[in-house]
Amino acid sequence: MSSLHLIDWLENNGGYCDCEVLANVEEKINDK
Repeated sequence: MSSLHLIDWLENNGGYCDCEVLANVEEKINDK
């Protein structure tokens, strides 16, 4: 995954704060 793609993905999933990333992304990763 390119760093720009990762940054876009994090921003779309609440990636502005570490705690928000963990809270919002955990479910999306587990769904895959």
